[in-house]
Amino acid sequence: MKTWLMMGLIVVGLIGFVIYTTIRDKKKNKTSRKDYNNLMSDANIKRDELMMELLSIIKLNESDLKEFKPSIGKFPMSTIVNKSKILVTNLKNSKAFATAIKLEINNLELTNIFEELLEIRSNHWNKKCKDVLTMVEEYVNKFVDVEYDNKVQYLAVLKRYRKIWDEIKV
Repeated sequence: MKTWLMMGLIVVGLIGFVIYTTIRDKKKNKTSRKDYNNLMSDANIKRDELMMELLSIIKLNESDLKEFKPSIGKFPMSTIVNKSKILVTNLKNSKAFATAIKLEINNLELTNIFEELLEIRSNHWNKKCKDVLTMVEEYVNKFVDVEYDNKVQYLAVLKRYRKIWDEIKV
């Protein structure tokens, strides 16, 4: 009789342990899934911000290239090219870029965009990497058209980069 009682307690203990570990693992998986989803949404936000900043740099570069006049202009071509290169490099070395790349596996296109823009002089962007420029512009336009707040955010980024652009001494 005592042995049956002991066996019953051991079986009940084992069943309790199995149920406890199952519930604990489900909770852990649920929280890790939530954490992953939060990290992915953070990565998407960072990617959107990066693309807005990149488009701002592209627009500023284009406006300075339109104003550029050889020999009689306010600044030489090397100034425009160096400003663009500095800003794109800083953006690529930023924490936001690292976050966006680290958390999303399919962000190879983002790295390729930055690599291509850094390889080519900014005065040749319209000729040699037109597809990259249109991809960035379409992405930001799609993002900005969704909400009014996104448009306000983009205009603030553009204003901030205009100030940075003007302050860079090359």
